[in-house]
Amino acid sequence: MNLGKIILFGGSWGSSLSLAYAETYPDNVSGMVLRGIWLASKEELNSYWDRIAMFFPEEYESLKKVLPDSLLPLRTKKLSEYLQSNNKVDIENNVLLIARYACNAYGLHIRDEFLDEFFTMNNIDAIYTNALLESHYGANNCFLEEKQLIRDAYRIKNIPTIIVNGRYDITCPPFTAYKLHKQLSKSKLIIA
Repeated sequence: MNLGKIILFGGSWGSSLSLAYAETYPDNVSGMVLRGIWLASKEELNSYWDRIAMFFPEEYESLKKVLPDSLLPLRTKKLSEYLQSNNKVDIENNVLLIARYACNAYGLHIRDEFLDEFFTMNNIDAIYTNALLESHYGANNCFLEEKQLIRDAYRIKNIPTIIVNGRYDITCPPFTAYKLHKQLSKSKLIIA
């Protein structure tokens, strides 16, 4: 595309993509602004659902009452297999519950009114597609080698980088941003 040097911006999965691109083509990148760092490690993928349960125990208890035992505890690989099975009615009902549950982790105070309005059968196609994509990528370690992004951070250590992470981010906790910051000598870390 003949863009010359570019500045990458990405958050969460977008931070993973930005890092993967920069580590592959460091000469094309003049800087990065990353927020909500997600390094796509097995540790992050396996602990994601548990962190939500730790912070939203009442929602988790409600979810446990309706989900099939085969899905508990929630894990990305099991969810991916389930979403690709043939029991469409159960899948649609349960994916609404699971997606609503996960949405709690995306913000500090998400109002029940918003959740009630969005997580309905009217939006089932978008909700199912998003859940299917997320779980498929997660079940396949985001198509990256384990710890690849942190392992190859030396390739981008001199690229000026601003890292912003929420102090109370359940999905992308600040220790991940801190781990990346320690690998990048020209990074500035802001945890707010």
